[in-house]
Amino acid sequence: MDLNKLPYSFWHGIDPQKEMYVAFETEKPYKSSIVYWSTDILVNTTMTIDEPVSFHKYHLKSLTANTVYYYQTYITGEDDTKFHWGKIGKFKTSSGSFEPFNFTTYGDSQRFLGTGHFQRLADAFGSPDFDTNFLFVAGDVCQEEYDQATWNHYFKSAQSFSNKFPLITVPGNHDSNKNDSLYAKYFGITESPDKFYFSFNYSNIQFIGMQISASGEWNINDPKVVENFEWLKQTLANGQDKMFRIMVFHRDMVVSNHRESRAVDTMIPILSEYNVSLVIHGHYHHYERLLIGDTTVLCVAGGGGFQDFALEPQPETQVIRVVPHFTQIIQEKPDELIIKSQMPNGPVFDQFKLTAKDGKAIQTPMEV
Repeated sequence: MDLNKLPYSFWHGIDPQKEMYVAFETEKPYKSSIVYWSTDILVNTTMTIDEPVSFHKYHLKSLTANTVYYYQTYITGEDDTKFHWGKIGKFKTSSGSFEPFNFTTYGDSQRFLGTGHFQRLADAFGSPDFDTNFLFVAGDVCQEEYDQATWNHYFKSAQSFSNKFPLITVPGNHDSNKNDSLYAKYFGITESPDKFYFSFNYSNIQFIGMQISASGEWNINDPKVVENFEWLKQTLANGQDKMFRIMVFHRDMVVSNHRESRAVDTMIPILSEYNVSLVIHGHYHHYERLLIGDTTVLCVAGGGGFQDFALEPQPETQVIRVVPHFTQIIQEKPDELIIKSQMPNGPVFDQFKLTAKDGKAIQTPMEV
């Protein structure tokens, strides 16, 4: 079994203005090191892991905001010879205020019995003309939470782009929220053990990544779940000075063929009270745009799993497509987001604009 994984960066639970994680895996234990630098700071910084390990995780600190950094990782052989591990990687730290950028999102890259189309997305992300500030995965990265082979397969596909920009995720029902899961190993615990939620600011946008636990394996009356939602409300209250608030989670609230009453009762009042601009989720394997109250909701689960069929739209449904896809959110003006959804290396099939006004995000259609 090939455990080797090339370096990737992420920032779950830390501040992307000044921190970053870089991780990689080797089939055998090695000592390792990382060198990182920016074009603005000519002095290289080196960190080392001095005891042989197989999973190498570096926490880069005291970074400069709104700055492009590059990094190179190495492993050290038995004779103390250093070898490059992967190509030079890149990431950009967040700014403390508005700065034009874009991020890309998709969900459900898990593959069943070796099938699926995630490689098509990976090839698109890895192409020389594709760039984004970060990739946000709306859960179900892999099919089996403890099956090492599926995670090896994912990272092998992702190596075409994993050095180009950070990879940010939330756990799906196939990934597990347990501390000993492979999801936890590769993407880490955030606030504390068993709490897979986090927030960060990028440009003038507040982002929240979490599980909504109103369906499936979590009981809405569980004290841990209550604590999660108290954290969510307090975090959103603290983000009211941001131009937009974007939430990413895995399970749905309302989507064609399903209406989760517990999620509706719990989440929709929160979206309204705290002016959530955009919700992104996965779980149901198709693309769907909905307008729930004043909040635009996107189901972006076209990342790799078997696609849905015979969909019955909900009253809130605006657009449905059953195709492999990803979505880019582009901010070129402080008060405007342009959202484009497209097939990998294919046409844009849905496009619209969100404009901030009086705390709300007003949706406007755009021609494709």
